[in-house]
Amino acid sequence: MLQSLLADRFQLAAHRAQEEEPVYRLVLGDSDFKLKENTSHTEQGALLFKFRESDPSDRRTMVLPARNASMANFASLLQRSVLDRPVLDRTGLSGRYDFDLAWRIDGTKFDRPASSNEKPSDKPDIFTAVRQLGLKLDPANESMDVIVIDHVERVNAN
Repeated sequence: MLQSLLADRFQLAAHRAQEEEPVYRLVLGDSDFKLKENTSHTEQGALLFKFRESDPSDRRTMVLPARNASMANFASLLQRSVLDRPVLDRTGLSGRYDFDLAWRIDGTKFDRPASSNEKPSDKPDIFTAVRQLGLKLDPANESMDVIVIDHVERVNAN
């Protein structure tokens, strides 16, 4: 219904295609795996991700306490909220985990100019913080489904 509305109203013509896109692959790292498996056997819907600043005086650091999180959940959250490209779970892990992740906001979607009274964060960047969990974010190119807009027109006032 939405597609026909867009086609009718905006003369939108589009098609699906496969294109090579820059992504991050979430993989097992070279160091010890440090995630604690969640053994509460809580329903899958009980996932908790809650971003917060580590303390009010440190606005350059983000903390993510994750509970009952699958690696697919974690990759999706990184893609939607932290990083600038798709994040694909390539860990092969099927369990659910509890972990805390803290990183400085530089180079993420949270980044903003520092005010003159802010102190620099002593936390690692997001890539190093993920490595400290025993995981790794590898930059790569992968073939992804994309929607290509072939034609669109400006709507006349009505």
